[in-house]
Amino acid sequence: MGGYGSGRPAYKSQGTVEQFTRLHIRDLGKLPTGAWAVESGGQKVGLAWLTGTKGGAYPLLVCPRCEQNRRALYRVGGWWQCRVCGRLAYAIQHESDTDQGFRRAWKARNRLTDKGGLGDWIWPWHKPKGMHRTTFDRLLEKANSTNAALWAGLAGKVGL
Repeated sequence: MGGYGSGRPAYKSQGTVEQFTRLHIRDLGKLPTGAWAVESGGQKVGLAWLTGTKGGAYPLLVCPRCEQNRRALYRVGGWWQCRVCGRLAYAIQHESDTDQGFRRAWKARNRLTDKGGLGDWIWPWHKPKGMHRTTFDRLLEKANSTNAALWAGLAGKVGL
């Protein structure tokens, strides 16, 4: 079982959602209740009205290709399609492990301070105003551990 060439073919994406024009339901503004279609870029896109849990109704866009309710559609190949039909991925799905490590370390560091780079020391007494001490200590530990893991991974790749 599981010999050469078995299994599903690799999923190939056409690009990322950031590369294509997006039509999001919240960008359409207040829609009149009962409207069944909107026109954008010369193509009509259907609307589906769903009832909320506390009453009222809210609209969703209907993908013209798979007829699923979606919040956002993307202009792929001249037609509005959902992310699945357009075979689009998010940019983060194409990041390497090193890039993800840099992003995580930078994000953890920015919650604590806006000064310095990834290798700079965060002083324990420079807690941001309004942040609880326990929250600061937890975020400081997270920033230090992600930073250490990132540099250890980079050192392993370089062979140090």
